[in-house]
Amino acid sequence: MKRFYKYICIFALLFLTSCDKSEPPMASGTFETTETMVSSEVAGKLLYFDIEEGDFVQKGKTVAKIDSTQLELQRKSLRAQISALKSASPEVVLQISALEERLEKQRSERGRTERLVAAKSAGQKALDDIVSEIKYLERTIEAKKSTLDKTVSEISEKIKSVSAQIGIVEDNIAKCSVKNPVEGTVLAKYAEPNEIASYAKPLYKIGDLRKMHLRAYFSAADISKLKLGQKVVVVTDFGKEASRRYEGTLIWISGESEFTPKGIRTRSERADLVYAAKIAVENDGYLKIGQYAEVVSTDAK
Repeated sequence: MKRFYKYICIFALLFLTSCDKSEPPMASGTFETTETMVSSEVAGKLLYFDIEEGDFVQKGKTVAKIDSTQLELQRKSLRAQISALKSASPEVVLQISALEERLEKQRSERGRTERLVAAKSAGQKALDDIVSEIKYLERTIEAKKSTLDKTVSEISEKIKSVSAQIGIVEDNIAKCSVKNPVEGTVLAKYAEPNEIASYAKPLYKIGDLRKMHLRAYFSAADISKLKLGQKVVVVTDFGKEASRRYEGTLIWISGESEFTPKGIRTRSERADLVYAAKIAVENDGYLKIGQYAEVVSTDAK
């Protein structure tokens, strides 16, 4: 019986010794995801805000509405300005038509008077007066056209300027409907309905938790064995004995070394300088932002 207990003790000692000689992880780090901070692009009262933390939101969904009453009134005022400017724009053809009719009449009279002078039935002075009148009318019409064209051009430019202002207002009205820019899960919510939103004030934070990135740190010796696109095995702990293994893909390696961040373990404790890398891992629902994980192998299959 004593011999049996002796063998049990030896076996346990060998088992513990073999455990102590287990190979440490190549690298370790924490999970993160691409986070997008969605902010208000206009100021106003939040009429509604239809999301909660933990909600999965599709890209393009309208999640909030900001009061646009003042902007709509401003647009109405600008449109009235355009109507007034169009009404004030002169009709060039109508305003010079009377002068052109008078000029045409004088030209016809000049021809008739020239024939009378040739027949010595009228004096030269009558013809000279008509020619002077024609020259006066031509100069007057030219000056009138120039003035009217300038006025029309100025009003046209004013209309363009007001139209551009309307475009800005309409763009801001459209921004009052806050649309979710990326598909993902709401990570944090910073506002509630009936609060006042201001420009660039964050409304919520969203991230795609289905695609996680493990930011791990490798020693120079280990990083030299890796390349982009390489498959690796990632292990996470869930309690004292539970763990999960995931296959990941190396998607980024830093081009510069840095000192080992606090709390990060590498293969060599003597390696002060390490290289950061990102490993893409498909989330099965268990992985969380900030969760610790280790890279144990580069032989993922």
